[in-house]
Amino acid sequence: MKRSKKILLLILCIALLFVPVTSFFYIAGHMNHECMGVDCHICAQIGFSIHNINISKIYIIAALYALIVFVTALSICPSEDVICHSGITLISLKVELLN
Repeated sequence: MKRSKKILLLILCIALLFVPVTSFFYIAGHMNHECMGVDCHICAQIGFSIHNINISKIYIIAALYALIVFVTALSICPSEDVICHSGITLISLKVELLN
């Protein structure tokens, strides 16, 4: 995978995690506000934040999965590149492929 695709994947994971995390902190920060009645803007925003969290549960799981895959691939690739680019092939090892 090219480096630009890895960076794009990381940015996408962070963006997918940003909305629900900020919604959670908004709810936590405004949970004990003084409600002004039926047209309370803070209550409406809390409802919208709860809706964002409920909608984005699948995206959180997908983003965490992609982030885990990204970190794993990043930790494996340097060791794989050493093996792949070391010049070791079946021909250099003189392996006979007889069928």
